[in-house]
Amino acid sequence: MKIKWLGHACFKLTCSNGTTVITDPFDPSVGYGELSESADILTVSHGHHDHCNIRAVKGVKLTVDRAGDFEFGGVNITAISSFHDDCQGAKRGGNLLVKIQADGQTVVHLGDLGHMPDDAQLEFIKNADALLIPIGGFYTIDTPSALEILRLATPRHAVAMHFSNSFCQFPISSEEEFVKAAGAKMIKGEADVASLPPYAVFDFQDE
Repeated sequence: MKIKWLGHACFKLTCSNGTTVITDPFDPSVGYGELSESADILTVSHGHHDHCNIRAVKGVKLTVDRAGDFEFGGVNITAISSFHDDCQGAKRGGNLLVKIQADGQTVVHLGDLGHMPDDAQLEFIKNADALLIPIGGFYTIDTPSALEILRLATPRHAVAMHFSNSFCQFPISSEEEFVKAAGAKMIKGEADVASLPPYAVFDFQDE
């Protein structure tokens, strides 16, 4: 399975049989420009504008925007509920944790997780081949909390998302603390999930 970061919490996964998955498409106000992609499967962790610009993704045959089990084109997806804040959703509502399995690999996307996972949620995300985790704080968990989750969840690879940079000017932190604390490596373009470094940050390229 190949993975490419499109910006913010949006990734494109491409399976060996050609099936594609896009996660959490953003709208132009996020700062990464106009998103225009196609995919067979679309996952949406919650309904905020920086994660649910579904019109930007063409050709979708399956949309996963609720908890449950789903399958299409050799890809199995399971989504479970969590919260966008640390007060049971009272501030920002719900959020999905999405597990994507294909090509013998498991990728877990944490959406805008805003709290430490409970035992059931931790069991769900444990031992992923790639755990896509927010690090920016304010709207989500921050970098120290992300690092603690990574310690508990023991993924083979972790990819940071939902942070500020020269494109995204949200009031959230940059990737710098994560890079320094975890020794994360900056990577560009598309990569094989299996060849990712243990801790990774994709460098956005404005194409």
